[in-house]
Amino acid sequence: FAILTFTSFAIAGVYRREIYWDLRTEIKDLLKGIVLLAFVSLAMLFLLKLEDVSRVAIAIAFGALTVGSIASRLVLRFLSRRAALAGRALRTWLVIGTGDRITALVNLLRTHPHVGAGIVGVVAESAPEGIEPEWLGTIYDLPNILRDHVVGEVVVSGENDPKRLEAIISVCAEQGKTVRLAMDS
Repeated sequence: FAILTFTSFAIAGVYRREIYWDLRTEIKDLLKGIVLLAFVSLAMLFLLKLEDVSRVAIAIAFGALTVGSIASRLVLRFLSRRAALAGRALRTWLVIGTGDRITALVNLLRTHPHVGAGIVGVVAESAPEGIEPEWLGTIYDLPNILRDHVVGEVVVSGENDPKRLEAIISVCAEQGKTVRLAMDS
C-alpha cells in the first residue's frame, strides 16, 4: 500500500520540485493522487478476489489519508512560509533575461515572499532600472558569476534567442546549476 501511495502521488505530481504558488493546486494534486490510489487499490481487491477486506476499513483509511495528507501539507506550507518570511531557508536564485521581464519577475517574487527566493543578482545586457538586486554582468560573464557567487538555481526570463538560451543552459549545466524558464503570464 505504501508503494502504491508513493507511486500514485508521484503520477499526480505531488512530489514535483516546482513551487506550489497556489494552495488549491497543491490540494488538487493531492486529491488526484488519492483518487488514483483508491481506484488502483479497489481494482486490485477486485482482481485478487480479496473479499475479507472490510470496505468500512478502506473508507476510513482513505478518509484518514486525505485528511492527514492535506493537514501535513498545510503545516509544511505554514512552516516554510514562516521560515522564508524570516529570511531563513532561502533558495538562491540568479535571474537572467531582459530588462522589463526581469523587473516583472523580481516584482512577482517580492510579492510572494513565502517562496523564499533570495535573488543573488541579475544578469542582463545592461543594468535594469527600478529593481534592487545587483546587476552582475552580461551572459558573457556568466561562468565567472556562477563561480564567484552562491547560486542554487538560475531563472531565465524573456530570452527568445535559442542559441543564447542554449549557451546559458550549457554553462549552467557545466557547473551543476538548475535552470528554470520563467513563462510569461
